[in-house]
Amino acid sequence: MTFPTYATLGGLHIGDPHTLLWSAAREGRFDEVEASIRKLEVRTIRNHGAKSPEATHWIEVRAVVARIAGNHGLASQLWLAAARFHSSPPNRELRAARTCLDQAFHEWGNIEDDRVAASLAPTLRAMYHDDPSYRPDVPDAIDRRLLYMSIRGQG
Repeated sequence: MTFPTYATLGGLHIGDPHTLLWSAAREGRFDEVEASIRKLEVRTIRNHGAKSPEATHWIEVRAVVARIAGNHGLASQLWLAAARFHSSPPNRELRAARTCLDQAFHEWGNIEDDRVAASLAPTLRAMYHDDPSYRPDVPDAIDRRLLYMSIRGQG
């Protein structure tokens, strides 16, 4: 898999964009980071196609930025989208799909808004059920959290 070897951040030409994207995100410069990702993504889609592994990479980058921003719901949703792309033909990469799915589950566990967690739970559970290396502990953990949220919501 190849990625762009150059990018701009705030008009400054840089080499590998990832280090500066993470740094800018940690500094809270999310609008600038998002604009840079969009430029890189457009170039990647133009060169490789919208459903290419290279384009999916920028969904994963957005997920990392969302985690840095503390938006675990968005991070989980983006990891689920990346997992879907990786698990779909013709470029099916089960290892990459599984990694993204595990990242989605990890971020889902950090979501503080019960409504957001509940809305992502069915997709997360279904994708684990469809995973050839099905981990029954994950859907069980999802169900336990949903039960806890429902009990807590009644109190």
